Amino acid sequence: RYALIEFPDNLSRFLVLPETNNLKFIILLDDIIRYNLEDIFFIFDHDTIEAYSIQLTRDAELDLDKEVSDKFVDALTKSLQKRRKGKPMRLLYDTAMPVDMLQHLVRKMGLLGESLIPGNRYHNFKDFIAFPNVGQPELEYTKYQPLPVGDLSFGRSLMGMIAKKDYMISTPYQSFDYVIHFLREAAIDPKVKEINIAVYRLAENSRVVHALINAAKNGKKVTCLVELRARFDEHNNIFWSNRLEEESVKVVYGIPGYKVHSKICLVTRIEKSRAVHYACLSTGNYNEKTAQIYADHTLFTVDKRITGDLVSVFKALNKAVMPKGLKHLIVSPIDSRPAIYKLVDNEIKNAKAGKPAYMIFKMNSLADEQLITKLYQASNAGVK
Repeated sequence: RYALIEFPDNLSRFLVLPETNNLKFIILLDDIIRYNLEDIFFIFDHDTIEAYSIQLTRDAELDLDKEVSDKFVDALTKSLQKRRKGKPMRLLYDTAMPVDMLQHLVRKMGLLGESLIPGNRYHNFKDFIAFPNVGQPELEYTKYQPLPVGDLSFGRSLMGMIAKKDYMISTPYQSFDYVIHFLREAAIDPKVKEINIAVYRLAENSRVVHALINAAKNGKKVTCLVELRARFDEHNNIFWSNRLEEESVKVVYGIPGYKVHSKICLVTRIEKSRAVHYACLSTGNYNEKTAQIYADHTLFTVDKRITGDLVSVFKALNKAVMPKGLKHLIVSPIDSRPAIYKLVDNEIKNAKAGKPAYMIFKMNSLADEQLITKLYQASNAGVK
């Protein structure tokens, strides 16, 4: 007989056991289940019980049309409910598992041979990011304090300082709190009239959203583009989009057929009877939790070249159309390839002319074959 036990997703993967003789013990949820199999299956007659871990990956694609409308949230919610029943795509299994048991799983799940991935006794190692603190300083990384950002101070008006010069912060080495303070200041500043922002992944208890809600309550015109199709964050983003709408924030959902991956914010402030735009552009999400882990860069500026383009971007996004005619901002999928190629070609030209030529790229991954070929071309030309 075969049975499947699903790991509870509301419990920690680790349990700290009582200390004995000054020794600390931690047990995995996997082994707690293994040690209690006799109690779980007590109603069945058996001689022995054997248990092996598997990890099943289902098709996570959502069955959605490309239209972004008022009915889109409802359609996405229904599609998310079906995700747990998506087609099995991959099975990671313990190689100690008997062949007949593996064959039974393959038949039941309708998997093909190339969908099988041999593994070991334990899976899902990303859970070990949350491994319990055992209280031994020599086993822990030294906690660091975020570095200061020049003269950018929490004790003064951030917009007042940004008006004088640009600032760039690099998280997690510098604090994401600068972004939170920027939004909170905008929310209470009587001279701020409008806030536009595009978000992709938000924290579960988002201080960014709370700042936007406070701004709306204080009479600011707040428009927030929420990308509902941020994979595996759809539930969270639906929750926050509903919450924002309840608090009179205008919520828009992007461009049909595209995901809006930009993390951009534009604050409009009236100074001496004219509108001054303050921009906050980031390579990382407006998410105070992930900002503690991922290396990203955020620019604060009032540079009219950037803010002028950003005004055009938000006007286009509010109309659910692709931004066009920008002079300084590069927007995918229209502008990125020609803009990057132009920069690469310039370095190739410098290298051939005997001038210094080098490039530094920072990215999560590189999979575009055309760009890879272009980089080989640059390298062969002598570009570092």
